[in-house]
Amino acid sequence: MIYSSATGEDIRLARIRIIVLGGIFAFLFSVVLVRLYQIQILQGGGFRKKSEENRVQFIPVTAPRGMILDRTGKVLVRNRPSFDISVIQPGLSPEILKQTITGLSRLLNLSEAEIRVHLAEKKDRPFNPALIARDVDRKTMTRVAERKIDLPGVIIQVSPRRDYVYGDLSAHIIGYLSEVSRQELEELRQKGYRSGDLIGKAGVEKKFDDYLRGENGVEQVEVDVKGRKLGVISRKDPTLGDNLTLTIDYELQHTAEEALGDSAGAVVVLNVNTGEVLALASKPAFDPNVFVSHQKKIQIKKFFSDPRYPLINRAISAQYPPGSQFKIVVASAALENNLVKPSETFYCGGSYYLGRRYACWKKQGHGWKNLEEAIIHSCNVYFYQLGLQVGVERMAEMSRDFGLGQLSRIPFPHEKPGLVPDSEWKKKTLGERWHAGETVNYSIGQGYILTTPVQLANLIGAVANGGRIYKPWVVKSIRSPDGEVINSFEPQLIREVSLKPTTLSLLQRALEGVVSRGTGGQARIKGVRIGGKTGTAQNPHGEDHAWFMCFAPVDKPELAISVLVEHGGHGGAAAAPIARKIMETYFNSSKYTQHGHK
Repeated sequence: MIYSSATGEDIRLARIRIIVLGGIFAFLFSVVLVRLYQIQILQGGGFRKKSEENRVQFIPVTAPRGMILDRTGKVLVRNRPSFDISVIQPGLSPEILKQTITGLSRLLNLSEAEIRVHLAEKKDRPFNPALIARDVDRKTMTRVAERKIDLPGVIIQVSPRRDYVYGDLSAHIIGYLSEVSRQELEELRQKGYRSGDLIGKAGVEKKFDDYLRGENGVEQVEVDVKGRKLGVISRKDPTLGDNLTLTIDYELQHTAEEALGDSAGAVVVLNVNTGEVLALASKPAFDPNVFVSHQKKIQIKKFFSDPRYPLINRAISAQYPPGSQFKIVVASAALENNLVKPSETFYCGGSYYLGRRYACWKKQGHGWKNLEEAIIHSCNVYFYQLGLQVGVERMAEMSRDFGLGQLSRIPFPHEKPGLVPDSEWKKKTLGERWHAGETVNYSIGQGYILTTPVQLANLIGAVANGGRIYKPWVVKSIRSPDGEVINSFEPQLIREVSLKPTTLSLLQRALEGVVSRGTGGQARIKGVRIGGKTGTAQNPHGEDHAWFMCFAPVDKPELAISVLVEHGGHGGAAAAPIARKIMETYFNSSKYTQHGHK
């Protein structure tokens, strides 16, 4: 028999302990049940999705952009394969990610801080690969590939990279690509753009980006817990971008840029009967290839800090006084308003006095000249007197008729309109009245007036073709990758300058005389009748700017050319030879002779 010494009080306390412990266990069990319910039922879908995303990754496949070709089919811009280094972050612990960052820093010659910046750019979309280095060379790619086992999360993607075949040739026409900015991304996300995507920033790359960019594909891959690729589950191939055929002629473009050499300036070559841009050069230029590589950031910074401003398209965005080329406008206004007879003469003794002395470029003077001879020899004194008869308002009105002071509507961003001043403009802008001395300056294209090379190409083209001004255009057609025409473009007439046949006839004779026996003699070509006008624009910041504009052939015009050489001095010496080289290329080419002109 066993006897217990426990009292009733001990038994009561034991029961209380059992009840309390049971309550604690019950509470803990209920907490576990609640948490399991929360994880399994309420948050199960989210955790399942994250688990799946850690196992399966969707990697975008960049679409090759469309090619850009000249009017003859010569490829100016294409794509080439390049190697991009990216990191997939989900599933990587901070310690493992640190290991990857350190390893990449050594292999890519990037600081760990730079790599972390790229990783942080994907914070809002962590399951997309974070691009660390774009377009690395094959040697670097091989080094990364050999050490991939020590670089969790790192992937090497073969992507199409833009290849500007001729470097800086046609750079201001073609433009360049750069990463989409945060501001652009806000506007373009609905079109499928992602952080890190490249987008056109200038030229036709920007204007026709929607056609060129194509549609990205996607690759579904299986990865392990360290983000290493195990295999491809599925793949949607990208859709290639559409191809652009430009109006530009490679041979003319090359000649124009080569002729400009190291000079800052611009050249515009138009088809006078359609407005097609056959060449458009701006110097100094830049190599668009620089912008598609992360490895050349220093060179990009140099473009933006260069005091010669190579990124500015001087053909459409730089504004200059036209100099003596403006005499065509003054002559037109005088003839159309019957303010001068072609036979009427003015005397040039080398200067003209109106409150002060206004000089002619020829110190000894030109003697007695009529309008045609004054244009041929670019007599300033003749036009001082003619300009006073025409007056500021008529000169301004005729300028606007020719398209000065307004956009040409060429399909490029950042075009400038120039400036056509008149008395109302001066009163409104400067709070002063117009003076007769300003009319004298105005009559030879000096003073407040500003023009662009493309405007003056349009002006001389209108004189050549009977008064028609076309919208300059640079893309002939857009074709799908399989060659189907998606869109094609036709000449677009903007306006017709109402000039009497007698006015046009006199201007054309005079302009031909400028080249055959006047100030534009350095533009002469044997066997081709050329009409042109020289110009020298005063520059308060240094040497005068040199101008020359021309058209050819006179009897059946095809080309209109405008040439500007900054700080070039006299137009006849610096700009006219450039135009001659372009015309020689055109008239000696098989494309021209095939039409029976030679």
